Amino acid sequence: MNSSLNKFFFLVFFSCCLYKFTNAQNQNKPQVSLVYGTKYIFSIETPANWTIERDMKQEIGFVSIYRPNTETRENINNSFYAGGLDKKTAGENINDIILQDFKKLTIENPNLAYDTTQVNVNDDFRKAIIYSFYGFSDKHREEILYSETDDAFIIIKFSAKSEEDFAKYKPDFNKFINSFRYKGNDPNQFIEFMKNKQKN
Repeated sequence: MNSSLNKFFFLVFFSCCLYKFTNAQNQNKPQVSLVYGTKYIFSIETPANWTIERDMKQEIGFVSIYRPNTETRENINNSFYAGGLDKKTAGENINDIILQDFKKLTIENPNLAYDTTQVNVNDDFRKAIIYSFYGFSDKHREEILYSETDDAFIIIKFSAKSEEDFAKYKPDFNKFINSFRYKGNDPNQFIEFMKNKQKN
């Protein structure tokens, strides 16, 4: 085989490898979601090896729910959740939301207990705290980050079926929280931008 043919086959082989590598890189690139209400908007990234569960035609939405790629939509044992609630009144605070959740959870789980971790906040937030709930009858643990702005509450949650699952996916949840970026209390400019982007 002459040298020109060797070079040709090498270039074809190299191009195929480069395409596969680039394609793999793009597939592993985290998908950024915008989650918003009337008085809040934030972005958060889908962790590697996780899938966002929502209408895939919709690029932005009120709530984002995620599952590991090893699980199916019909059989989700472990999940992440990111969402928010607009404040109904100026006097409403984060303790009201936590108490509501706790009351709901204890109805079906009388042995429910929890640990808390205080979170440092910047000027956008009044308060943030992580509750780690355990003592469930149907799962191992739920870890919930509650945060409060002047106008809304933002909630990021991890639900783990077993102790093994909790240990396995906890690093992913930490990355999930760390990817959170608060965009402010007026989502309209971001929504319009994304709608225009979809049209083009």
